[in-house]
Amino acid sequence: MPARREGKETHRDSYSGIERGTFLSPVVAVFKLYRPAIVWASVAFGVRVATAIALHIYSVEAGYQGFVPLESGADDRYYFETGAALAAGADVDVTMLPNIYPYLLAALFRVTGPDLMAAKLLNVMISALGVYFGVLAARIVARTSRLTHYEERKVANISGALLAFYPASVFYSGQLVKDTIIQALSLCLLVALLHMFTSRRHARLASALVAIVGLVLLFWLRGYLAVALLAASGIYVIASRSRPGWKLGVLLGIVVLPYVVGFGPLSLSALSRWLDPEWLADWRANVYGIGRSSLGIWLTPGDPVGFLMGWAYSFISILLGPLPWQVSSSTVAIGLLDSFAAWVTMAVLLGQLPPFGSRLLKLKLQPGDLVFLFALILAGGIALFSDNLGANIRLRLPVLSALYVYVSPMLRGIIQVPRLRSRSSPADGVHIGQAKRSRYS
Repeated sequence: MPARREGKETHRDSYSGIERGTFLSPVVAVFKLYRPAIVWASVAFGVRVATAIALHIYSVEAGYQGFVPLESGADDRYYFETGAALAAGADVDVTMLPNIYPYLLAALFRVTGPDLMAAKLLNVMISALGVYFGVLAARIVARTSRLTHYEERKVANISGALLAFYPASVFYSGQLVKDTIIQALSLCLLVALLHMFTSRRHARLASALVAIVGLVLLFWLRGYLAVALLAASGIYVIASRSRPGWKLGVLLGIVVLPYVVGFGPLSLSALSRWLDPEWLADWRANVYGIGRSSLGIWLTPGDPVGFLMGWAYSFISILLGPLPWQVSSSTVAIGLLDSFAAWVTMAVLLGQLPPFGSRLLKLKLQPGDLVFLFALILAGGIALFSDNLGANIRLRLPVLSALYVYVSPMLRGIIQVPRLRSRSSPADGVHIGQAKRSRYS
C-alpha cells in the first residue's frame, strides 16, 4: 500500500480552486497572486502614476497648488489640511469629521510629513489594488459559470482592461478624495462575498470574517454603500438555492452588523431621513442640485408619478451620463470619455435583463448576480439624492466597476483573441489555456 501522506488533509474548493488548511488559508488562497490580476494592476499603477504627475504639474502651473484643477474642487484641500492637522496633534473636532479618511492621511503624514504628492501616490496604489481585486472578482464569476481555463483568463483580461483604463478612476486616483479607496474596498468586499457564497463551510466562515471587517470600514467611509452591499447580499441569499441555515445566518448578520456600527437594526436609523420624500427632495436640490453641472432633475414629493419619473431619469443619468443632450460645457464634455464604455456595457446588459429577471423570480440567482444586484441598488440610491454630473461620475465609481466585472464573461464572445497552442505536440490538441496551471494561475 502507498505510504499515507503526512500533514493536514486538504480539500479543493469547487469554485475557487483552493486548498484548506488553517482557518484563514481559504482567504489567503483566494487573494493570492494571480498573474492576470498582477499584470493589470501593474498597468493601472503605471497609467495612474503618469496621470497623477501630469495633473499635479498642471494644477501647480494653473494656480491650484496641486489640488483638483477645477473651480468646484474643495474636498481634497479639506482632507489634506485636516489630515495634516491631525498628524501635527492640533485641536481638531473629531466629531465633525465626515469619515475616517483624514485619519488615514494623518497616519501617512506622521511618516512622510504633510506631503501632498505622497498622499496622491497612496491613493494611486490603493486604486491599482482595486483593479487587482476586480480581476479576482471576475475570475470567481467566470468559475461559477463553469468556463474553461482559457475562457477564464480571457474574462480576467477583459475586466482588467476595463478597470485599468476606467477614465474617472484614473483621474480621481491622483486626487485626495476617498472615492478610489471606496472603489477598491468595494471590489475587495465583492471578492470576499463571492467567495463566501460559493465555497464550503470552512472557507465561508473565513471569508465572512473578512467581509465583516471590510463592511465596518465601509460604514465608516460611506455608509450607504455598505447598506447597498448588505441589501444585495440579502436579496441574493433569499433568491438563490442557499441552505436555510446559511440564509438565516446571513440575514441575521444584515440586521445586527449595522446596529453594532451605530446605524440601527437594518440600518433603519441612518436611512430614516431617506424615507422622507420632502427632506430628500430638499437635500437633493440644495446640496447636489447646485452648480453649472446640475442636471435640473427635480423630485416632487407631492406627485408620486413625477417623483418616480424624476428618479428614473436620474437613475439612467447615473449609469450612462453625461448623455449627449446633457453636455453644456467643455468640462462636462470630458465626461463623455467616461460614458463610452458605460454605453457599451449597458447595451450588452440589456440582453441579460430577461434571464436575470427569470432567475430572480424562480429563486435561482447565480453568484455573479450578486455583483449586478449591488450595482443596481447602489445606482438607485445615488439617483435619489445626486443631481450633479460631476458628483455622479465620482460617486458611481463602484457602480461601473461592479458592472465591468459582471459584464466581462458576456464580452468574451464579442472580443476575439487569437488562441495560441502550447508547445506540446499539435496532435495532442492541448491549448495553453488548458495546460496545467502555474502557481500564479
